[in-house]
Amino acid sequence: MSADTLRGLSFPFRIEGGSVAASSDDRKIAEDVAHLISVRLGERTMLREYGGGVQARRQQPNSPALAALVRHELEVALRAFMPDLRLTAPLAVVAIEGRLTVSIEYTAAPGDVIRRIEVQLP
Repeated sequence: MSADTLRGLSFPFRIEGGSVAASSDDRKIAEDVAHLISVRLGERTMLREYGGGVQARRQQPNSPALAALVRHELEVALRAFMPDLRLTAPLAVVAIEGRLTVSIEYTAAPGDVIRRIEVQLP
């Protein structure tokens, strides 16, 4: 494994084959983004400001203003907690039938290739 390889615990945390599951590179970044978005603000005892804050907005009526607010809060969270991830396009936030889908286009080391992930929240 090269020194440029990103490696860490998988999300969600699980045991595979008798040991803690690990992820690397693109999969690790996608899991970290999904985790950041899904964590409620204040949920982490030692880092209260960690999270995307999306769950607090889920009870509000769906509107363009709500989508813009969620998009802004997620961009702030990504800049604060994943500074190596560079957005290449505005976040897309879509609410359809009670599901919220967030699409993120980004580049990150290693490779700096433009990638796109979608995270669905119930």
